[in-house]
Amino acid sequence: MNTNGVTPSSSGYVFISTTARRAYSGWLLLGGHRYLIHGQFDANGLATNTIRLSSTSSLTVSLQSAFGGDQIQGWVNSGANWWSALVADRLVSSRLNTNLFAGNYTMTIPPAAGSSNSPAGYGVATIRVAPGGTLSWSGKMANGTTVSQSSALSKDGYWPLYSFTTAGSELVMSWMQFTNPPNAAASGQLVWIRSAVPHANYYPAGFTNSVMAQAVRYVAPASGHPALDLNQGVGALGFSGGGLSGIFTNLFSLNPNNHIATVPADKLSLSLTPSSGWFNGHATDPLTRKSFSFQGVLNQTDESGQGFLLGPVVAGRGLGGAVSLSSAP
Repeated sequence: MNTNGVTPSSSGYVFISTTARRAYSGWLLLGGHRYLIHGQFDANGLATNTIRLSSTSSLTVSLQSAFGGDQIQGWVNSGANWWSALVADRLVSSRLNTNLFAGNYTMTIPPAAGSSNSPAGYGVATIRVAPGGTLSWSGKMANGTTVSQSSALSKDGYWPLYSFTTAGSELVMSWMQFTNPPNAAASGQLVWIRSAVPHANYYPAGFTNSVMAQAVRYVAPASGHPALDLNQGVGALGFSGGGLSGIFTNLFSLNPNNHIATVPADKLSLSLTPSSGWFNGHATDPLTRKSFSFQGVLNQTDESGQGFLLGPVVAGRGLGGAVSLSSAP
């Protein structure tokens, strides 16, 4: 991360593998590009790599390892333009019972408070932590951008979240930390940078959000048990923002086998994946009668759900709104 602020071109992700003979190899993800690094630490635990970008520019990667320790530190220097601190935590599954955090999670990324220039909905994702501490993350940001990553946890439960879209227009990154097993949860300050894309249907001017992301444990329901304990099995989906004519709510019922029934007059379609906690569908603005899609994830901790909708594109522009799922009043 750039110590002068997070930018897509100077913030990245590093993977390093070491040997007993002080050799190392790995790669650096930066600005959508993967750069290989390799070499050998000297007797003081120091090493340097030079990555040639062009005939006139390069990156210097400096590393320092405390032999026998659980972290490599260093920095990446582009010369006169910027330099970024580098931290790599050891995957220590053999020395730490990471089974404490193993399992499935649902994650929400809230909207920026008071912002009218970015989506009003929640980014949503699912997380799988394996018994050995490796992690997979997959989801969608509140403008519909797909994000994913394979990573791992440190001995203190830290996860270096990083996603950079191949189109080069969006960066998502955070230091998330898992805490409080066995009812584990994760949280962290997350930065989402959407660069300007003039002809995009949603938010062409771009934005930068810094919000607190949250993840809670999700347990797939056993047969004959609903994924959420709704009041008499009746739930409410609330829709707002996204260029809709106003705030409105649709009701639905969820039976013990997680089958969903809706009110035909609402023209609501709602699907739930009990194994992951993911829900999605289409709803209809009751005033304009225009249909729109939505997606979200369940939060079993407070028996609710959050997500986002993509409102209709009007005059070449569209807005993202919010979806909330809860028990019916």
